Amino acid sequence: MWQRRGNGTERLDGATAYGSEGNTKGSGNVEFGDPNWGTLSPLEPWAGMNAQDQNTTGVVINMMPIRPWFAPENEQNLPGTNKNSQDPTVVFPPSYDTVPHSAYIVHEIDTFSDSQVQNQASYPGALLLVFDGFTLDELGGNPPPAPTLSVTFDSSGGPDASASVQVAAEAALTEGGGPDTPQRITYPLDITIVDPNVFNTFLDTRFVVIEASVSRFSASAFIQLTKQPNP
Repeated sequence: MWQRRGNGTERLDGATAYGSEGNTKGSGNVEFGDPNWGTLSPLEPWAGMNAQDQNTTGVVINMMPIRPWFAPENEQNLPGTNKNSQDPTVVFPPSYDTVPHSAYIVHEIDTFSDSQVQNQASYPGALLLVFDGFTLDELGGNPPPAPTLSVTFDSSGGPDASASVQVAAEAALTEGGGPDTPQRITYPLDITIVDPNVFNTFLDTRFVVIEASVSRFSASAFIQLTKQPNP
């Protein structure tokens, strides 16, 4: 929705969400078809007939009472019914978890050669662990916790490769908003070839599987170790 697509948080704050129209009052006449509802106007019919005030909200006249926000039910008196367009529940409505979810790993670098590693062992941000459409709450809070990482040779569940290839997660990058705002949450993953002798364990190419999980969500990817020059 519109409020959740901004890069900042101004759309989620009633004081800034409406820009220059942020403190407008109501006026006009419903009977004549020219009511002007302001952002300070009580939201009708839920707020009830008596919620408007000339000094603080402005007044739109000749409204008709609508049940149950009128006698005999008087549900306008229930908590939370007397609010205006700046109320947090309006500008920052709850997420109903309708955003598609996907977890995946993006390669910035996917191949590491013997000759390359002789000159540079560490590669910050070589992979990006992405949780797309997730909320901070779904991943465990704000900030999201560090992922659990496993590194194996050849296949998932293969021999442990962590003594040769180290993978470390940087702090999560988020898009802002509240804890229930669906967004893209990204962890840069740094790769370090801590033991260059790993290239002596195969003839030409060997795959390394990296698996990452946060909360109950996971993703995996391969990287390749090779004795061939890496273009």
